[in-house]
Amino acid sequence: MLINSMMNEYALLAMIYLAMNENPKNSRKILAVEEIAKNTGIPLNFLSKIMNDLSKAKLVCSSRGRRGGYFLAKSSSQITALNIMEAMKGQVKLNHCLEYEGSCSVSNACPFYSMWIEAQNCLENIFNKYTLHSLAVCLSGDSQKKDFLFSLKTKFSQV
Repeated sequence: MLINSMMNEYALLAMIYLAMNENPKNSRKILAVEEIAKNTGIPLNFLSKIMNDLSKAKLVCSSRGRRGGYFLAKSSSQITALNIMEAMKGQVKLNHCLEYEGSCSVSNACPFYSMWIEAQNCLENIFNKYTLHSLAVCLSGDSQKKDFLFSLKTKFSQV
């Protein structure tokens, strides 16, 4: 069972790239989707759909025109990994019985239901704990950023 899809991984990486290029003086740095794709190794056509979904979720804003592109809709410290994952696929659920209230007709008698609830809560807490800022801080040095981007390109060229 995979909780994380390739779409989620690409979305997280694109958002990290935007956060890495965030201007500390709060002026928006607009990045073209082609630049994001080139520097992360995410296929351009896939990235365009992802950025559209992130825009609909109000996590990024787009700017049209010759110098158009995307920028974070709010500070990287206000966007969590869970926000990004939910923008891609809706709510992240470990089991179909947790999809909505009453989705499982045997939840009252099920010996696993409490376990799924506890695991779900842990998962949400972990993904809510990590913000784009906290993830991007790990890449504070230029050489760390270059190493990270190089490893992404290498990884996704093999997919």
